[in-house]
Amino acid sequence: MIWFGSGLGKKATGGTVTHVGAITGAGSPNYLNGARDVFIVGNYAFIVSYSDDALTIFDISDPTNPVHKGVITGAGSPNYLNGPYGIYVSGDYAYVASALDNALTIFDISDLVATPAIKSLGRGLSSGLSQRISFGGGVSI
Repeated sequence: MIWFGSGLGKKATGGTVTHVGAITGAGSPNYLNGARDVFIVGNYAFIVSYSDDALTIFDISDPTNPVHKGVITGAGSPNYLNGPYGIYVSGDYAYVASALDNALTIFDISDLVATPAIKSLGRGLSSGLSQRISFGGGVSI
């Protein structure tokens, strides 16, 4: 289950935390079984789901009514989304590390409805290295 709302994850001091909205569901259409990581860019939430082998995108401009915008699924070639573990979004690209495919896959997300895989780097990564992506100061996988 993915929760949206102000103040979530913070210790409430003198105020209240209010549930605003939620999206749930394994398999089609939401593919959130084993949701592992989320990355927010503007009005969009990019979520990778380990058990559904999926990258799903939601428009969260209205937190009370998140809207499904697109999904890409599939273990092995060409998507390499078997056990996606982490996601990072920069510009027009989403970078997804998949533990069970031992892959870093780069998706073109400039068209948020159709998210085709444009480049995959896989089979050369060890599963230990493909379990977290972090960028900042340098690039690490």
